[in-house]
Amino acid sequence: MHVPTSEDEAVKNYTRLRNTRVDALKKAKQNLLSFLLRSGRVFSEGRNYWTNIHYAWLKRQQFTDPVDQETFNEYLQEVYDQQDKVDRYNQRIEQLSQLEAYREKVARLRCFRGIETHTALSLVSEIGDFSRFANAQQFSAYLGLVPGEDSSGQREKRGGITKAGNTRLRLLLIEGANATLRSSLYGQKSKRLKARQEGNEADVIAYADKANRRLHRVYNNLTNRGVIKNKATVAVARELSCFIWGMMNNKID
Repeated sequence: MHVPTSEDEAVKNYTRLRNTRVDALKKAKQNLLSFLLRSGRVFSEGRNYWTNIHYAWLKRQQFTDPVDQETFNEYLQEVYDQQDKVDRYNQRIEQLSQLEAYREKVARLRCFRGIETHTALSLVSEIGDFSRFANAQQFSAYLGLVPGEDSSGQREKRGGITKAGNTRLRLLLIEGANATLRSSLYGQKSKRLKARQEGNEADVIAYADKANRRLHRVYNNLTNRGVIKNKATVAVARELSCFIWGMMNNKID
């Protein structure tokens, strides 16, 4: 049975603190948007919320009723406050990732498109010893990313994922899969990804690049066969978990 170190426990608790603040930020944004919708204020100057254009639009909003203005100001300030906290926690997580116990592992994981420092550090601090999983399938099962089976008589049906195991890491990998698939640079590398990969060994980078290409192929093959996007994304997260296991156990040939 794996026994985490006191350092792992402390770092894990901090990364979880960051996640609760991210949830609070999402809630603050939802509250603000709901208030604006109830007030008949619709953003039409761009396609996406929370961009510089959107924030500039928010700052221009004025309400005739002073109480409405006060309510809006409070909702907007809450978004700023929660964002400041997330930014502060992210900076601290960057520092923690440079501790000797985590530096190399985090650097390797950041070579994958879709895995930023907080996801990499969460994986390393929560899992500890990746070799305790005999193979990639066991690791995926621990995360609850393998399909369940429904056996009835002579029939055996594969259903949705089991959702057993570590819920937090499963959700982080699904988020990572989404981030990977949002990239329009299929087969290419963004400057940001190149910067993350810099300093790693050539075989590590090659393995991560192989994974990044395969994840896109898996998603495209599934969606072209009519699989709904959410299920295809979960399948990509499962593939990503297998590559992570390989990276952490040096199975990168």
